[in-house]
Amino acid sequence: ESIHPDARHHGTYLHRVFERVMGDSSSESFDDKLEKAIAQTNQDQPFEILYTEDQESRFSRQILEDIARSTASVLRDNAAVKVEREEVKFDLLLANSIKITGIIDRVDRLTDGALGVVDYKTGKNVFDIQKFYNGLSPQLVTYLEALRQTYKVDADQLFGAMYLHMQVPQLNLAQIGLEKLAAQAHKELTYKGLFVASETEHLAGGNYDLQKTVTYDKEDLETLLDYNIKLFTSAAEVIRSGNFAVNPYTEDGKSVQGDQIKAITHFEADRHMGQARKLLRLPSKGKKEAYLELMAKAKEDNQMQVAEKTIPLSCHQSSCDSRQKRPRRITMLTKAFLSPAEIEERIAQEAASDKDRKLTPEQIEAIYSNGTNIWYLPQLVQGKPLSWLSVSLI
Repeated sequence: ESIHPDARHHGTYLHRVFERVMGDSSSESFDDKLEKAIAQTNQDQPFEILYTEDQESRFSRQILEDIARSTASVLRDNAAVKVEREEVKFDLLLANSIKITGIIDRVDRLTDGALGVVDYKTGKNVFDIQKFYNGLSPQLVTYLEALRQTYKVDADQLFGAMYLHMQVPQLNLAQIGLEKLAAQAHKELTYKGLFVASETEHLAGGNYDLQKTVTYDKEDLETLLDYNIKLFTSAAEVIRSGNFAVNPYTEDGKSVQGDQIKAITHFEADRHMGQARKLLRLPSKGKKEAYLELMAKAKEDNQMQVAEKTIPLSCHQSSCDSRQKRPRRITMLTKAFLSPAEIEERIAQEAASDKDRKLTPEQIEAIYSNGTNIWYLPQLVQGKPLSWLSVSLI
C-alpha cells in the first residue's frame, strides 16, 4: 500500500523548515541557515521515509524545497520585526466555561513592543470579515485573544494577526513581462490578515498586505475580540441545550458548502434547501464598517439585558473584613433576543427610517432571532472540524 505524503505532511515539513530557520541564532547568512534547515528536515526520519519512497515522493520533496526557498524571502531580516517565539501552545479560557487549546505558529514583536501572530498556510487564506461575522473564520481573532491572555497585554499592545502562504508564485509571463517578474513574485509572497492601523507604519517596509479593508483601529479590534467571545459562548449554549438544528449554511441559496453533517443528517440540497441557514451578506461598499456596526450593536443589545443576581460568597475569617463578609453583587449578562412581534416592529421601523442603507427583513430576523440561525460557530455545531484548536466546555 502506498504511503505517499499528502497536504498534512507537506504542511508539517514546511513548518519544520521555518521553525529551524527562525530558531537558528548562529552568525551564518540567512540563505545558509535556510539550506541547512532544509537538509536537516530532509534527514528527519518521518520525512526521509515519506519523501524517498519513489519518484513521485521525491518530486514532491523537490517542490517543497522550492516553496521553502520562495517563501523564505519574506522571512529575511526586517528591522522593525523580531520573532518572539515559535510553536506557542496556549490554553484560552472564555467566560469561565470554555477552554480552547491550540498552537500559534509564530509570535512577532515590533520595535515598539506590540505583538502579533503568524500562521503558516500551504493554501490561500485571508481574513474575511463577512465570514468572521457569520462564525466561519474565527482563527486569527482567536489567536489574538490567546495572545492577549498569554502575554497579559491589552488590545492596544497588539499589531495584527496574519497568514503566511507557503507557495511558489504562479505568474503569467506573457501578461507580466520579464522585467516585472521578480517584483510581482515578491508581491505575491506577503503576510495577509488583519492589522492595527496605528502600527502599520512599522510594517510599511515589509511584505505585508496593508490595504484599508484589512486595517482596523484599536476600538474596532476590541469589537472583533468581544464578538469572537460571543460566538464561542453562544455556540457553547447551543451545544449544552442539545438543540442542534439541521441547517447547514449556504452562501448562494442553492447549495451548501462541502459535506456539512451530511453523513449524520442526510441533508440533500435539492430536497432540504429550505432548512439551510443563509449567511448574512452585505454590499461590498462599506462592508467592513457595516459588519463592525452590527457587532457593536450586538454587544449593546446584550448589555441592555442585564440580570443582576446576589450571590453570597464564603470567606475565611482570617482574610475577611466586615466589608468582604457582605454578599457580593455579581452582574451576569443574558442574551438580547426579541420576540416575533418585536422583530416585526423592528422590521417596520427599519423600513420607515431615512437611512441610506437599510437592513433587509431577513437580516433583521437573523440578527434578533432565538439563536439557532446566527449566533454560533457553524464549525462547532455542524460538525466541521476546527483543525487549529480544540474546544472543551467546562
